[in-house]
Amino acid sequence: MAEWTNPIRLEANDHLTDCSQTACVCADLLILNQVLTQYDRNEPRADLTTLRQDLSAIDKAAETCIAHIPQAQRQVFMAEERAGLIAKHHWLTDVINRQRHAVSRIFLLKHHRRIERNHTATGGSAGAAAAGSAREFKPLTASAFSLMAAVFPGEKNDSNPLAPDYWPELTYEGHVAIAAWVNADENSANEFLSHNEVVVIDQETQGIGKQQVFYFNATKRAQHQLSFLDGLAYIDKGTTLFDSSEARGSHIDPGDCIFAMDLGGNIFSSDPCTFLSSSIHHSSLLAGRPVRCAGTIRAKNGKIIEITGDSGHYQPDRGSLVRLLTILETQHHLDLSDIRIKPRSNVLALNAKKYLTQKGFCLPIDTGLMLFRVALTEKMTVDAAEGSKNYKHYSRLLKIAAEKGNQKAKLKRAEYLIDKYYTATSDDQTASGGAAAAAAGASESPTQRKAIDLLRSGLEDTDTNTELTQEAQRLLAIARNRTLYLLIKGLTNTHSTASDKIALLKRTMSDVEDIDSLHIIYKLLTENMHLLQEKAAGRVRLGRQYGKMPEAIKTIQAQAINIADRSSIISDEDHAKFKIIFINRYGDKALKERYHVIKATKSTAAEDEATAVTQSKP
Repeated sequence: MAEWTNPIRLEANDHLTDCSQTACVCADLLILNQVLTQYDRNEPRADLTTLRQDLSAIDKAAETCIAHIPQAQRQVFMAEERAGLIAKHHWLTDVINRQRHAVSRIFLLKHHRRIERNHTATGGSAGAAAAGSAREFKPLTASAFSLMAAVFPGEKNDSNPLAPDYWPELTYEGHVAIAAWVNADENSANEFLSHNEVVVIDQETQGIGKQQVFYFNATKRAQHQLSFLDGLAYIDKGTTLFDSSEARGSHIDPGDCIFAMDLGGNIFSSDPCTFLSSSIHHSSLLAGRPVRCAGTIRAKNGKIIEITGDSGHYQPDRGSLVRLLTILETQHHLDLSDIRIKPRSNVLALNAKKYLTQKGFCLPIDTGLMLFRVALTEKMTVDAAEGSKNYKHYSRLLKIAAEKGNQKAKLKRAEYLIDKYYTATSDDQTASGGAAAAAAGASESPTQRKAIDLLRSGLEDTDTNTELTQEAQRLLAIARNRTLYLLIKGLTNTHSTASDKIALLKRTMSDVEDIDSLHIIYKLLTENMHLLQEKAAGRVRLGRQYGKMPEAIKTIQAQAINIADRSSIISDEDHAKFKIIFINRYGDKALKERYHVIKATKSTAAEDEATAVTQSKP
């Protein structure tokens, strides 16, 4: 007799409520022992149908015995409670273990039928060996892979079986809660629950979708098979164009459906018009069978847009995706050139045609984004390194990524250039480097000009992306503030000549884009006229009392015209600052008259707008 079918008896120290309960338990244990003995006698020679009936009788008899102890007393969570329960009812553990064995064998008998069918169809000895080993069943051991190979024979190197973590799901046909109960240990809350109680708790307390994986039968699977005609995909037996635009689910991204391709090249997908519950997984589509590939698929009006290899159940590799694309092109006649493919959803998209041609070894479609990510990795490496920091490769990668059209790389490069420019002209360097260091602002200005140009183009290219636009505006504000700081610093530098200061003013004036900053520069120069005086042999040239001042004023006034022209409305406060700039006697009268024309136009537009707003009010 097998160990698990040995008779169960009450012991002297088993605690029951009264004599009547003891008698009931003894009677039910007697019935259980009888069906155990019957199964043990039939097991070597009976057919699978008879064995299944015997196992079902064991399951039912054990359920009756376990019910004599209230469920609340058997749901223990502390070690002390568990020890106390076992001490009072020694027979309980034996009965539950018998039930676990019986339930396990009931599920396995279904696989045995498949093994025998495969053996009959193939005439091979592997099926017979597997069928013979069915008599020596152990609940869910490492031999499950050989069971899988016997139940679902396929080409070993051309398929993906279920990942090992999902063998319990396969063995118990999606009943994950029962699988956990069969393999429960002393740390499990359901250690002393019965088979029926686990199912009831699963369905009524947690919801069946949380603990069960629903396996499709042949009829259900046929409704989810994709068919292809003239480059378009259809679902529901070819009656509806496959469109995942409205697809939603508890464990997929919006717009995605899950799919699995069987060994024959047939593709099955989840229903894009039905919410994908947590009970439907990749293994559901083929009832746990091996696949050639599985993942997610996205389509619009029958046109396949994107495919990923996201599947925890099957974990497809590069070869799996290549097999999928081969089938799509040769068997289903799809044009792969417009399809994106991702080995995983969190990686960059690749062109499916190139992926197939190059066997998966190709660059992403968005090389700019790829280079941007590489640049960020390079920066992290440099930041973590000890000693001097060399960001040369980081800067070069950002430059190439920006040239490829990546907007984030463009803004990051602008930020890098701004920081580099500001650092190159810090106060400490100026103080220690003398005249050469003080003139660094003028020599580095092309770098800052490049940064500001990048930011301006970034603003033009990111109109539809609020986050990037805000980042570009933030960096542009920083660049303007630093431009103002460096310009003031250069103009007040006592070691630079007036000609150098005028050159610096002309070079950076276009970066002063607000009237407040321009007014600050104007006041600085007019209140400190000596800053632009020519010097010779350490003395001020007497013939040029005001030096380069007229040229500086005209440069500032020209920029004021640009600012006024770009402004939608000139407020009274801004007009006061413009007026101060244009009344200077060294200024250009033509520029002054032009400003008054612009001011009149802006005022009229502002008045018209205010009138329209007033009239629109009830």
